[in-house]
Amino acid sequence: MLSVDELRARRAVDVDEIDLDIAQQPELFSDVSDLAADTRAEAKAAKANLDAKKADIAIQYRRGLISTDVKITETSVTALVDKHEDVVACKLAVIEAERTASKMDGLVGAYEQKRSMIKYMVELMLHEMFNMKGITPQTLSTTKVADVQAEITQARRPNGRRRRNTTS
Repeated sequence: MLSVDELRARRAVDVDEIDLDIAQQPELFSDVSDLAADTRAEAKAAKANLDAKKADIAIQYRRGLISTDVKITETSVTALVDKHEDVVACKLAVIEAERTASKMDGLVGAYEQKRSMIKYMVELMLHEMFNMKGITPQTLSTTKVADVQAEITQARRPNGRRRRNTTS
């Protein structure tokens, strides 16, 4: 699975390498979705940890205050718990986990948009192919599609630019 930084770098559609983008999109989208699910789970775990920490500290305060014959209210216990340094640290961890999960959800959205852009790019390429040399959908079966595709590809890759390396 690719890292988040690698997935961010590959979210744009490369018109010169549209065939590779088409082939790799399902796997990349799967990787992004998996990472997003993991970050959402981490955010839920951080929230559960915060709730458990609050409960533990509340019990400690209640036990300590009961033995002193001081009248305790729920509001005073809640205030003491919320100010406790462990609770504050857990709250910050929840905020960071939720921020990371939101960023990953945004990356999932970017890959959904990439899917749409690939679809539209392919439609444009097909339109371009049909308009070259008088090809119509009706005469497509008698036309050497590979020759037309090669001509389009060559027109899109000036100076014989080579494909990017896709091995990881």
